[in-house]
Amino acid sequence: MVAYDDLLRLTYRCSACIFPSVNETLGLGLVESYWMGNAILASRRPYLPDVVTPSADFDPHDPAAIADAVTHYVRKEPMPKPQLMLANRIDTFIDLLYKGRNSRVPGPMGADDRGAIAFHNDIATQFDNKYESSAAFGERFRVWTALFNRYIHPAHLVMDLGCGSGIFSDFLARRGCTVTGIDGSEEMINICRKRSTAQNVSYVLQSLPFTQPDTYLQQDAIIASSVLEYIDDMMLVVEQARETLKPDGLLLVSMPNKISLYRRVERMVFNLTKRPRYFAHLRNASTEACFNKDVAELGFDVLETVYFSSYDPLSRWLKWFLPRQYVNNLFVSVYRKR
Repeated sequence: MVAYDDLLRLTYRCSACIFPSVNETLGLGLVESYWMGNAILASRRPYLPDVVTPSADFDPHDPAAIADAVTHYVRKEPMPKPQLMLANRIDTFIDLLYKGRNSRVPGPMGADDRGAIAFHNDIATQFDNKYESSAAFGERFRVWTALFNRYIHPAHLVMDLGCGSGIFSDFLARRGCTVTGIDGSEEMINICRKRSTAQNVSYVLQSLPFTQPDTYLQQDAIIASSVLEYIDDMMLVVEQARETLKPDGLLLVSMPNKISLYRRVERMVFNLTKRPRYFAHLRNASTEACFNKDVAELGFDVLETVYFSSYDPLSRWLKWFLPRQYVNNLFVSVYRKR
């Protein structure tokens, strides 16, 4: 029996999914293979059109037909890319919930990065207080600090990109790290400086990407919690982080989980109500597989990924019977510089 996390890693390393299943209900294996970027060769069964349009299909009772489809793939003969149909079914369901009202999925709405900075200036105090009052923020703190305890040592030089109100910078400084917290929000930086006066932590008012990244010392670790999603060119920030890391340095990054079902509902609700407000400033969301591939191309090896954030009412219900990547709204990955 293969553990589910190991199965996802194996799927990530594959280039194609051969799916000769006869009976299926939801077909999660097909959905997972789609998000991993694999070609899909699947049974020609009634459930298939509701899940994906495959690269090729076959009669699962006919070994010759299966062999023929696999042969075409192995010979690298032209095949269409698979298309995910399940997402369209979810959108249709949401449309029905709203009784035909406009449910167009909004794209990035902020005019520029300054809109996100102004927004975080407005909510700085409220944001900081959530670490004491919100179960979701409490989980966020536990997930991140557990990773710090596993990967970051007290003698490390650490840069905290998008440090917010300084909760993680302060935690790492108390552990003995030398920390540089960086944020574009003046109000967030003011809270940081009030929170900690330790000699081993400093805060810099600076938006991202850097204009002069070479002005900073080489770091043992760089963390970026809930910041890349607000930046137009997020991979430039990742490139700059790599340049700023020492050899074998660590990068810890969180991202909104694109395939979380709640994220899809949230987009629809925002289009109708303009709430939650932060959604107006989001630029990016991704999947574990896609983001890991993008970061790997920039010279990193992935060490670990943790999913979290399932406190909304929909995810609390769905997590009892769906895999974690569909019910957790965020993931954080740990990378090592090659």
